[in-house]
Amino acid sequence: MSRTIVGVNDPKAVKKYSAFLAVDAPRKSYWSKKFTGKEGSSTPVTKIDRLENDAGEYVSFDLNTQLKMKPVEGDDLLEGKEENLTFYTDGLYIDQMRGGINAGGRMTRKRTIHDLRKVGRARQSDWWARVMDELHFMYASGARGINTDYIFDPGYAGFAGNGLTAPDSLHHMTAGGKTKATLAATDKMTLSGIDQMVAEADMMGGGTQGQPQIQPIRIEGEDHFVLLMNPYQEYDVRTNTSTGQ
Repeated sequence: MSRTIVGVNDPKAVKKYSAFLAVDAPRKSYWSKKFTGKEGSSTPVTKIDRLENDAGEYVSFDLNTQLKMKPVEGDDLLEGKEENLTFYTDGLYIDQMRGGINAGGRMTRKRTIHDLRKVGRARQSDWWARVMDELHFMYASGARGINTDYIFDPGYAGFAGNGLTAPDSLHHMTAGGKTKATLAATDKMTLSGIDQMVAEADMMGGGTQGQPQIQPIRIEGEDHFVLLMNPYQEYDVRTNTSTGQ
């Protein structure tokens, strides 16, 4: 007796497609979420939005340093011995930065059960988070670096003509006083190294040499210095069981 059989891959076989879409989700913007605030806020990164509604291509900002004049005692005249205010000015050029996704034509969008416009918007959100974090890390370190997973090319020199400026030797602190060029895989983050950085931050500047004092960051009502390290550096600190570590 004959039987009707609809086999595998038969054109008459009904096919169902899941609407679920697995995505490669990156970490959302680390800097924007934790360390960025408006002018006047005590955050490592200040967002200057003066040109959002005004014309211009350049924003300047000033640093006013502490007074260092010697006090006038007794009946000595103060006139002519006053100290002038000292300002240092820096600034940034602005430009636009764009990215886009081509979700195809109308028929392309009709041939799939996925909402390609919605998927594209989510992917753009992830992409912008990566772009902003990479920019922050490059400017904080003063170099593009050799990361192979970066969106920006290894030769990237900065956004809108604002060049990447590497910190000078006075702003390097490494174990054993080594320079960046001589660091090896054995030069790991340690608790004693962190203690050294805390002491340096507490004692930096604020005197009569004109060196600005590093300012702590206010987090949940308390002042803190911020140490930003790679997760592998944190791992090295946590797993170091040597005396004093």
